[in-house]
Amino acid sequence: MRRVARTSLFSLIALATSLACSSGPAANEQFDPPKNDAVLTATSRQTKFHAEKEIVEKTPIPDDVRSLILKSQPLPDECSSSPEGFDECFSASEIDLRNDDRPDLVVQAVGSAMGANVTMFYVFAGGPAGYELALNLPALELSFEEPEDGGPLEAVTGVATATKFSSQRFMLADGKYKIVDRKVEEIGGK
Repeated sequence: MRRVARTSLFSLIALATSLACSSGPAANEQFDPPKNDAVLTATSRQTKFHAEKEIVEKTPIPDDVRSLILKSQPLPDECSSSPEGFDECFSASEIDLRNDDRPDLVVQAVGSAMGANVTMFYVFAGGPAGYELALNLPALELSFEEPEDGGPLEAVTGVATATKFSSQRFMLADGKYKIVDRKVEEIGGK
């Protein structure tokens, strides 16, 4: 009886393995599950960022941007004492804020530079004289959306507390993002 049960168990395992392999991608295809639910635009630029998720399409942080961040607020020693330390505390992705094919940057604090359930986001608009800080603020998430009029991308941020989720919408005007809408929602329907 034991021998029959063992044989049946091995047959079931073989059948399950066979079915799993045949129902997956073709043998010559690679299956790579997504590492992040960040949205990439048609030009493969990330438009959604989250404090608890890594940037998908990373780009090096230029020296002028590094300098602006270092001057913007106090940072932990490990982030400001060396270029290597800085690179461990910040990550960046290119984005096209004005739909003008000029690279702009989103920089996200990571590791010891971020807080609990929140991180600092810095948005830099690129121009002929280099990068200029267009927006910086702490948030849980930051996303960019196409406005109905087709102008520069709008920035939307979100922050959560134990009982509330608040969001802000910003429009780019004169090289700076300015707040145009703010919403606060109770969490849990209270």
